[in-house]
Amino acid sequence: MTELDFFAGLAITGTVLGIDHTSDLATVQDVLGDGRLYEQHAPAGSEHTYALSGYGLVEIGWIRHASGDWEATHYGTQNHRLTGRGRLHRRRIVGPVLRRRHGRFRERLDIADLRSAVEARGFTMDSATRWHDPAWSEHWVPGVPLSALVVGSPDEADWGPPGTVVKMLGGAGRKETLKAQQRFGGQRQEFRRYAESLLGVPAARRADWLDDHQPGAGPDRVLWWDFLRLTVGNESHDGPPSWTRLRIALDADAGDRGIDPPGQAAVNLAGWRLSHPRDVAALPTMDELVRRWLATAPALDEGRGLAGGQALSPGDIRLSRRLRDQLHALRDCLPHLESAELARTLAQWLELRPRLLSGAPPTPSAG
Repeated sequence: MTELDFFAGLAITGTVLGIDHTSDLATVQDVLGDGRLYEQHAPAGSEHTYALSGYGLVEIGWIRHASGDWEATHYGTQNHRLTGRGRLHRRRIVGPVLRRRHGRFRERLDIADLRSAVEARGFTMDSATRWHDPAWSEHWVPGVPLSALVVGSPDEADWGPPGTVVKMLGGAGRKETLKAQQRFGGQRQEFRRYAESLLGVPAARRADWLDDHQPGAGPDRVLWWDFLRLTVGNESHDGPPSWTRLRIALDADAGDRGIDPPGQAAVNLAGWRLSHPRDVAALPTMDELVRRWLATAPALDEGRGLAGGQALSPGDIRLSRRLRDQLHALRDCLPHLESAELARTLAQWLELRPRLLSGAPPTPSAG
């Protein structure tokens, strides 16, 4: 297994030796070693504590709320740390765990090599140029919450020639929204006006407005919805509660209109029920949302097969990635379920989550 196998596996599964943003600190330290958690200074007045698990090439960021456990905020590889100081430096940066599995690492990874390795394993990569900085682009496997940041201009030669992969980082959230930013990033003021016009509008009028303004069927419609919700979400961070209520309503509308797949739509609304219980009176109950998610999941026995640690087909890897992300988002729903049967079934799924994508990394297809 070479270092290219490692990076291809990272791009395809979204995991570093089975670790990602859904992993807890104990799991990370069990796989990569302990003693490398560096707490950082929190901003004045912050109720959170921040930290980094630094393993040279591999990095995991953490946040801890006032009374809680560490939760991963980002994870992946800082490829640029491999450059510039010779083989002994690279050996130290890679660390013993990866060296034992993948041997020597090259100084630079080119996106063309990574893409070829990914495609040889039965997957594709999508990409988007950063709308605000076209000297950089991001590349990802659809459905995987991790992307490679790539040099796109000779003006960034300090990071390497065009095509150099500088880092491969991920976290919660869909990388597909990068395409929405590329497509509509130049229309931010227009989308903010759209959002302002929807604040406090009754559901029937909002539906009429959406009918009049959303693009026709096709890729632009999904990107348009993504960017509208990004715009409202950005305003809700520091704005009045009406912005958050609009964001919740748009997620519900996106599910009703088929913009979001049914399982993801249920997960999105369950998240709002957990985080903003006072603003979700119009949403289905938690029991109904979990029931909707279970209707889109495979049979539990199939889930157990996916979590068995064996090598998986490309289709099974994609399914396992989706299940792992969605189960992570549903992990705090159990105490809010009234149905004992639903709670028992969800608990069985949650037990499987850490073992999904724990098998052997994908290998190139024959021929």
